[in-house]
Amino acid sequence: MLTFFYFKYPKVTVKSRVLIKELDYFKSMNGEKMNVTKIIFLLDDSNKKVTLRVLSQKKFEEINQGDIGILTYRGLFLIDFKKHCN
Repeated sequence: MLTFFYFKYPKVTVKSRVLIKELDYFKSMNGEKMNVTKIIFLLDDSNKKVTLRVLSQKKFEEINQGDIGILTYRGLFLIDFKKHCN
């Protein structure tokens, strides 16, 4: 099901800035503690905000609030974010 949802949307690449980075915890149905990582980006081309889920903990840790770079995403999921070096 996730695969269908993922490929239903086109891949988008756009210049963006990280507005908010959030790590949230919840308990799954079996009682285990799980985390949800999400980042809110401001897309420079359209001045639109998008909230994306980040499946890679490593990628989540590499991205910081205020970073500017090239964002690639599909649907609600971050694929990649390459920071601009100023």
